[in-house]
Amino acid sequence: MPPGPVDPPSRSRAQDRAPRGVGGSAQRCAREVLTVTRLQSGDWVLEVGHGGLALPLARRGLNVCGVEETWSLLQTGRASDADGEVLWVQQEFRRLSFRRAPFRAVLLPDFGLEPSARQQVWRACFRLLAPGGSLLALHEPHDQMPERVEYRFFPSALALALARVPETPQVRSWLTQVGCARVRTNVLTARVARSVAERLEQVRRKAMWALPLLDEDDFQRGLTALEEHVLRAPDDPTVLTNTIALTDGRKLA
Repeated sequence: MPPGPVDPPSRSRAQDRAPRGVGGSAQRCAREVLTVTRLQSGDWVLEVGHGGLALPLARRGLNVCGVEETWSLLQTGRASDADGEVLWVQQEFRRLSFRRAPFRAVLLPDFGLEPSARQQVWRACFRLLAPGGSLLALHEPHDQMPERVEYRFFPSALALALARVPETPQVRSWLTQVGCARVRTNVLTARVARSVAERLEQVRRKAMWALPLLDEDDFQRGLTALEEHVLRAPDDPTVLTNTIALTDGRKLA
């Protein structure tokens, strides 16, 4: 049975120490979150859905709660958190409820929700913010997606991704609709792999999500072309780096 509303503890086990065991992209995003939100050590942050920033933020001295809807995803989050630095909670996103301690920042889930569900979830997240708190959405910049190595060689996957990921003006509009003010967007570039081999494996795994929807021959041709490209052009900046947009808005009262 999923737990009901919970009280965040007075302090988590997060310590002020350098991040370890997390990807460069997550570390870069965590630093940007701290910059745009002006969070202080000990502030409470909520990550809705396992977006990969819970641990990097906890390791920068924040109290972080990670919430998932299903038991299996909750266990995945806990398994990634060997030292118990994050408070993991199972709740339905549309009915998020905490008895006290409103959050200084809430990281929104990805965009794989139906429009009506997304609006309900985003409004539930907005209600959990303390006055002056920030609602944050991470998303891929539409105009840069065609150049990303994981899409360049899989045009069918790119079409699916472009249909699924909203454009930045739409994200900003949605934040405004739920009550946010001072909405802004920053585009980040971060190194996401230490080597071409590591990056190739990342791209291969990411491309696999669309495999059931793609023609098998097209997929194999794209994979072969990708492997040849990363071996031929290891210095291509799109191979080892990615861009991501961070759009945030404030709750003024």
